[in-house]
Amino acid sequence: MTDLQRHRQPHVATTVERMLESKRTELTEALAKGVDADRLVRVCLGQIRTTPKLGKCSAQSLASSIMQAGKLGLEPGLLGQCYLVPYGQECTLILGYRGLVKLALRSGRVAMITARVVYSNDVWHVEHGLTESFRHVPKLDGDRGEPIAAYAIATLANGMQQPDYMLRNEIEAIRKRSRAGSSGPWKTDTMEMWKKTAVRRLVKLLDLDVDTEAAIGDTDQAEFGGFVDARNESGVMERLKRNGTPARALPSDDAGGVPDAHTDATLIAIAGRHFDGDELQALISMLESMDARELAEHERMIPTDEDDARSYLRSLL
Repeated sequence: MTDLQRHRQPHVATTVERMLESKRTELTEALAKGVDADRLVRVCLGQIRTTPKLGKCSAQSLASSIMQAGKLGLEPGLLGQCYLVPYGQECTLILGYRGLVKLALRSGRVAMITARVVYSNDVWHVEHGLTESFRHVPKLDGDRGEPIAAYAIATLANGMQQPDYMLRNEIEAIRKRSRAGSSGPWKTDTMEMWKKTAVRRLVKLLDLDVDTEAAIGDTDQAEFGGFVDARNESGVMERLKRNGTPARALPSDDAGGVPDAHTDATLIAIAGRHFDGDELQALISMLESMDARELAEHERMIPTDEDDARSYLRSLL
């Protein structure tokens, strides 16, 4: 293509605008309650025109991401609800901290979620056992030091509280798995993504409705596409369909648990890349027998290095 031909081509934002206009009825019907279609399109087109890397993405992927944001009732951009992130020539919709909290609250089963980052000069104490203790006192004057962890606490509709936390190395492992781990919000809004990662871990332990779990799962698939694709290997997908129930709240240590579909999927995805035959089936059966706490703990512990991850999973057999 010559420079003259490139100059004559319409900006991709114009193409996206035309595509969305042609699907106006479909877009309007799919929008979550309270979302203004004109504002959503205007905000997104503005981002595409002012972000050079988004301008290189395919019009189809941009339009799909915008429609997905509308269906979720989230607005990409400065509010931190979600982000349009370029990945090569494809645009991926990434949930932000505020967007994930908004989805959880919308389920009606969560009254409030708070998330914070812990720094090395803060006072932070976590104790596990029959009586659990969780305390964070931020340093309010002077240098707070380096970020070392993030945590989230959910207050459920019934008044119960559920906390969870992630250490720096665990958050970094998640960032490295993300398709946009070195760009987008991970680069521009790093601490917000730390909080979002802690909230995402916490949400796995909550009793959210199926629609909310599905919406969050869809964005996870977009962000961590490589891990999702591996589930199709060796018939693993059929197993996952049978595990499609969202995690249940775990109010006490002796409470039962239903396997967490997201955590189960992540672990089985890794297993599907390294094992097959009887060994893979044995691993799947092992994971299916675990409750949500056990699954979350194994996902927390599994190494990011592929060889080490294979050895870790083999040790479960």
